[in-house]
Parts: sequence; structure tokens; C-alpha cells
Amino acid sequence: MNAPIRLADAPTGGWVAPENPRLKFYSTLIICVGCLFSYLTLPNGLEVDMYRYCAYTMVATIGLAFGVEALGGMRSLIRVDIVAIGAFYFLTFAEFLSPNTRVLYAQETGGGALACLIVLTALAGLAIGRQFPFPTRLKPQDVRLPEVSPRGLLACFFLFAFLGYLYVMLVMKFNFIEIVTQVLRPRFQRPWQRGAEGDWRSFLTELKLLLYLCAALGGYVFANPAQFGAKARIGVSVILAWMTFFDFAEGARNVVLIRVGLCLVTYFIANRRAQSLKILSLSIAGLALLWVASGYMLAARNQGLGSYVTNGALGDRQDEFMIDNNMISIARVAVVFPRDYAYPGMDIVTQVVTKWVPRALWPGKPVGWSTTIEDALDTGGGYTLAVTYAGEAYLIAGIPSLVIVSLILGSAAATWTRVGLSARTNLDLVYYASGFFAATLGMRSIQFITIAMVPTVALYAFGRYLGRGKGRRGYIARRGPPRLQ
Repeated sequence: MNAPIRLADAPTGGWVAPENPRLKFYSTLIICVGCLFSYLTLPNGLEVDMYRYCAYTMVATIGLAFGVEALGGMRSLIRVDIVAIGAFYFLTFAEFLSPNTRVLYAQETGGGALACLIVLTALAGLAIGRQFPFPTRLKPQDVRLPEVSPRGLLACFFLFAFLGYLYVMLVMKFNFIEIVTQVLRPRFQRPWQRGAEGDWRSFLTELKLLLYLCAALGGYVFANPAQFGAKARIGVSVILAWMTFFDFAEGARNVVLIRVGLCLVTYFIANRRAQSLKILSLSIAGLALLWVASGYMLAARNQGLGSYVTNGALGDRQDEFMIDNNMISIARVAVVFPRDYAYPGMDIVTQVVTKWVPRALWPGKPVGWSTTIEDALDTGGGYTLAVTYAGEAYLIAGIPSLVIVSLILGSAAATWTRVGLSARTNLDLVYYASGFFAATLGMRSIQFITIAMVPTVALYAFGRYLGRGKGRRGYIARRGPPRLQ
């Protein structure tokens, strides 16, 4: 076996520690064997027991696989493919680790075993796909974006924060007290909620995507306190705290998870002095906090955080735990497609390609699938069902399309890691970290991957603009790789 690669030995001399190919291969093999074993040994009986069995076997499998890769250094685990696999497990099996998981639909669907097969196939596909990154011409010495001064990074942070909440402030006429009041109301009763079809306001509402860049920039600020004054760090802390409160009150569990994750990922990469124990402890603490918060957020968003706190519900003991019950939704979908309805097929692919285009620019943009999940399951409207990327990929053409999409996503994640290896400046680092957003959101729905790529593309264009004017208003600093400490 190859000797573990230390960060100081990294051939790039840049921000991101390289992976050990041999350890990665062993890790992939462990995941594939674990997926096969879990499916072949599924217990008979209640579907919930099947999900719980897979939850325990796969958490042990993934933990062992990542542990093997950690032999190459904890920093080598800060990769898009690792985060994608972890996020997908969180969205599917993780909630069944709790013995008190609440199931939305008490009746058996008859699709439990097939749902497990779909998810396990997706996990194995992601793991295998990351072994084969797409060909790229990127080289370690490539510098795409400029080194930005601390002043410039702070200006970007506060500009992105302002634009991210611009629509909310315009609707509420910049009345901050009223904004807080509305935040405490039920999620879908707030005046800044836009319609499903979208209109000219979508230009403003989609600016909230810039808040994911704020999370990454915030992580960089805290990783380099010597570069930023106390007032600057306090200002960044206030904005990040407001973002967390706003998202928690909305019950946007995936938003909170992704933004906290982006902040931590950037912090770990940018803080060259962070030891493995610190990385591990902060990661575990963050995941544990988000795990607990997820249960409360779902309960609070329907009645509003204000009513939830006023009624003393935050102090009540929760006997039941639920995140999304995505496994139940996948099972129900797998039963009716293609038995009762044809696969939506290319409708899903069309949504993936066109989702990011504002309807104000393309009034005739396709609205959705010919047969939606909600129509097929006769939910009565009023809410949507999520089936993760695996369910959507299955609905294209069954297991074959699921395998193909999983391999593509795994390969894309590995390719983005190469982008990280060529990161040499601080803006390169934030650019690389922003890709974790697309990877994580893509695990929830492949339809939103192109939307999630918008902040990354916007940051790249903004960085190139800054780079064309050296020393522009004192925002451009020296170029070159970060110095190892």
C-alpha cells in the first residue's frame, strides 16, 4: 500500500490536499461490496425494517470506506465526491438510524425492496463514477482567478449578502423589524414568496443564490483572522448568524445543511494549521447539531417559529423523528412507475437543462413533467414530494438510467476535485468551495444542478473581471500559491 500522503508533500503546493488513488480504490470497493451485501441480506417484513437495516449497514460501510481514505490524511477527505456520498446517505437512510423515526404513510407500499435497490445502486454508482474523472486540461500551475485583498473579500461578502436579501428588503420596504416579524410566521405565508411559475421577480429572488458564496467567504474569514480586523469578523458573524436564523425559521433544512457545510469546508481548506482532530471534531459537532435541528425545523415551519416558541414546543420532548421520509416517497414512486404511468423520461432531462433559465426571458419554458409524482400518487396538491436524484434518475428509464446518471455525477465530482488541486489563490479556493453547493443540492434533485451552478459561474465571471484590472481599487493582491504553514 502506498504511504499516506501528507499535506506538506502535496505536489500542487496549493490549497487542496491530493487524494491517494490506491486508498480511494479500496474505499470504492468497500462501498460497492457493502451495497451488494445490504441488498442481498435485506430482512423480510415491514418496509421500515428494510430501511433501518440499510441505514445501519451502510453507515458502517461508508464509515469504514472513509476511514480507509483518511489514512492519507483528514484533509484528503475534503472533496466533492466524499461530501456528495455523505449528503446522499443523509437524504435517504440516515433518518432511520433513529429508533423513533416517524413514517408519513403507515400503510405498506410494496416497493420497499425496490426502493432499497434504487438507493444502493445509486451509492455504488457514485462511488464507481468517481474513479473515472472526465478528461481535463487543468494543470496545477494554472491560475484562473486573482488573489484578492482582505478588503476585496469583505467587499464581496457584504455585496453578495446585500444582493441576496435585496428582494426581501424591497418587498418589506427595508423595514427590518417587519422582516423579523414575517420570518417568524409560517413559511408559505411570507410576502416575499414567489409563485411557482416565476416572473420578472425571479431575477431578484434568484439573487439569494449568492448567499452560498457568503457562506464560503465567511469560512475563509474565520480561517484567517490575522488578515481581518475584529470589526470585520463581527460584521461577518452577524450576517452569518442572520442567515442561519432566517433559514432555520423557514424550515429550509437542506439550505442550512449546505450553507453550514460550505462555511466549514472553506474553513478547513483555508486554515492550514487545523489538525486532523480539529477537523474531525468540528465535523461531528456540526453534523450532530444539524441532525437535532432538522427535526425541530420541520415541526416549526408549518406553524411558524414564533408560534412554535410561544407554545413552548422547543422544550417538548420529541418522541418521533423525521427528516424527509424520502425512502417512502421513492418506494411509492417505484410502485406506480412504470406499472400505471410511463416514465417521464426526457421531461426530466429537459428540466435539468432549462431549469436555470428565468421564465421572464423564456415565457414558453417547459413547466414540468407530463405526469408529475404528485399526480401519479394523487396527493391532492398543495405540496411537492422529493425523491432525491436517485428517484428522478430512475424515472428517466429505470435502473439503466439510474446507473448512467450516478456514474456521471460521480465522475463530475471527481473532476471538480481536480479543479481544487489547481487552486492557487484565495478566490480560486472560494470558487472551488462553491462547487460543493452544486454537488450537495444535486443529491437532492438533479433538476436543480444547473441552478446550483449559477453562483459558481457568477463568481468565475466576477473574478475574471477583477483580474483584468490589476490593483483595481486596491482589491487585487499578489498572485501565487498559498504558503504552507
